[in-house]
Amino acid sequence: MIPLAKQLQDFFKENTALSLCGAVYPLGWVGVYLFVTPQGGGLSLWPYFIYSCLYVGGCLGSLAYMHIQLQKVLLVDPVTNVYNKRYFFRALDTEFSRSKRAEAPLALVTFSLLNIGLLSEELGRSPEYVHRVFCETVAGTIRETDVFSRVDPNTYTLLLANTDDAGAQTLARRLETLVMREFRKVKPALADVVAFGICCTQYSGCKEPIDIYDNAAKAHTMALASERNRIMSCMDGVCQTTH
Repeated sequence: MIPLAKQLQDFFKENTALSLCGAVYPLGWVGVYLFVTPQGGGLSLWPYFIYSCLYVGGCLGSLAYMHIQLQKVLLVDPVTNVYNKRYFFRALDTEFSRSKRAEAPLALVTFSLLNIGLLSEELGRSPEYVHRVFCETVAGTIRETDVFSRVDPNTYTLLLANTDDAGAQTLARRLETLVMREFRKVKPALADVVAFGICCTQYSGCKEPIDIYDNAAKAHTMALASERNRIMSCMDGVCQTTH
């Protein structure tokens, strides 16, 4: 059994901010007493009350900031600064339920870069740099309400509320054009390197949130395998063989 003293020592080491808060508060009281209390010895509680309010406010602000930073660590991909898989599936459940309640369309685009290793060699850049440029281009094109996530090392998703299949395909073509424009600034003769798979709630096979994800992934796999059409949609029949 670990001694109590050792447990307390480990606790304060792991919670440095909390330890500092606990130490600073009584020191502040001493400071108020030394610098604010009148020399005549009269005691007023107002300085202590104001100090306590400011202290509590500062602690609450620090906790809120720490919470935001923790959420960022848990829900945002550190390399590309877009949402991660954990956030995506949470948003997918929420948006799918909202779509059903409002009877509004919801589209999911799953997309990736083809052969990121070869692409980075052709561009003369690191894979991390290629991903970052790719994500910055996409993020600068989509709406603020669209959920852009990195669900795998080379797979991304776009969750598009109030968007049907036609709108998703239009966005995919626009993203393909803009991304290739950025890459061709480095290598003008570069072939198309982005594949898109699209599914939406209009598709009869989407009864649950996971259905739209699975079907978009299947369409994306078809787009990766195709040499002619890099944008595939379930509405075009590419997922019908699995139903």
